Amino acid sequence: MLRKLTELRVLKAIIDLSSDADNTDTDKIHFINDTLFNALTPKEIDKFTKIFFSYPGFQAAFTGKRPPRHDLDALGNLPKNTLGWAYAHFMKVNNFVIDWYPPMEEKSALHFARNRMYQTHDILHTITGFGSGSFNEMALQGFCAGQEIPNATTMSTIAAAALNLLRDNSPEKSSKFLNYLSTGYEMGKSADKIVFYNWEDYFDEDIDDLRRKLKVKLPSNI
Repeated sequence: MLRKLTELRVLKAIIDLSSDADNTDTDKIHFINDTLFNALTPKEIDKFTKIFFSYPGFQAAFTGKRPPRHDLDALGNLPKNTLGWAYAHFMKVNNFVIDWYPPMEEKSALHFARNRMYQTHDILHTITGFGSGSFNEMALQGFCAGQEIPNATTMSTIAAAALNLLRDNSPEKSSKFLNYLSTGYEMGKSADKIVFYNWEDYFDEDIDDLRRKLKVKLPSNI
């Protein structure tokens, strides 16, 4: 009974999120993600823990030293076209902040996975070339889906956007949504698995060289 109530609360939050034209209400996104996280059964926790540990780069990231809080001012002083400079530029141009998500106490590998994916979300925006705004967010969520990693944020954001499109009934907007989503997905499928890449070690590397190394090919059709 409690599980059903939780599912209904999540469904309501997705419907509420769909009323946001940009599907960027982070409070609702955090609520959906963390409600599902906290409702996991022991069997599900064991299942997802095994999935994460089998994912490239996760074990090294989890057992390694935790990176310091990103210093955008320092990163902004790196040479132009380095990953660190591009990341800082993306954040500042969009008036984004580092602490945009509420971190969970790291009690398990899944808590680490949740925090790390939030921490590096905007680095993924930077490395993929997907900017801000609803369609670019859909492209990034498509990329994450193509990376084949369990991610409630990806699924709930896509679901909310689809409901928003049904409400608008705009063929042009629907076509654009599908184009961005599918483009991101194909990029994610063809790239190396980079969700848990140790980005901090490469902040001073040329971003174009890094994209080539990781097989992240910028799209030409969006």
